[in-house]
Order: sequence, then structure tokens, then C-alpha cells
Amino acid sequence: MTGYTYGALTGTNAGDSDIFLTKYDSGGTQQWIRQIGTPSDDIGSGVAVDSSGNVYVTGWTDGNLVPLTNLVGEDFFLSKYNSSGTQQWVKQIGTVASTNESGRGVAVDSSGNVYVTGQTSGALSGSNAGSGDIFLMKYDTSGNLQ
Repeated sequence: MTGYTYGALTGTNAGDSDIFLTKYDSGGTQQWIRQIGTPSDDIGSGVAVDSSGNVYVTGWTDGNLVPLTNLVGEDFFLSKYNSSGTQQWVKQIGTVASTNESGRGVAVDSSGNVYVTGQTSGALSGSNAGSGDIFLMKYDTSGNLQ
């Protein structure tokens, strides 16, 4: 499960809202929880699990998810965690100043490809048809944009 908190689920809060990601077993017992944040707002909005138990989470951030740099406004992110909750990689993508990108959903196919969808007010593919276009991006299991 993913979402956001203004509190300190794991001991500290980095700023405004922080992303949380937590895993439960089939009996409802919490296995682990991760809290990720910047001094700005950070929101988790979509989560998926692949056949190996890797967890993918998407959402948006107003800050810098280390070591990445925010391009001003909201950037969407996609992050991979292994089944033990160790982050494997994170992608943060945005466009020019005063635009917002937000990841809303994520899915994984049987080959391990990761699909993230969301909204952009910028030009992720070179153009923008209006104030809020949808996007769909495909990544491989290593985080390479396909």
C-alpha cells in the first residue's frame, strides 16, 4: 500500500507530506514500512508488485528525491523496491518551470515491464494538447525508459 503522511511513521518526517510504502503478508501482518520525503510535498498514489515480489510505486514530488533534481512544480516519480523493502532505483521526471507531472497508476506485465500513467501540464513527448494531458510510459525492470 502507498499514500502520504504528515506524521512520522518511521521516526522522522522530511517536511510537508511524505510518501509511505508498506507491505503486509496475506494474514494482514505488516512486514515493513518505508517513509520517503523531501522538505516539500511528496505523494504516493499507485503501487504494483511483479512476479518476483519487487514493488513499484509512483506518485509526485515538489522536491528532490535524492539524488535527483526537481524541475520546478510537481515531478512524477517511479521507484522500485525489492521484496525486502530495499530501494533499487528511482526515476524523477518533470518538464519546464510552472508545469506539473503526477504519476497516478503503475502496472507490471508478465515480462517484467513496468507501465506508469499519469497527468502532465508540460510537454513530456514534445507537445501538450491542453492544460492536463495523460501520459503512459514503459520501463524495463532496470528502470530504463522503453
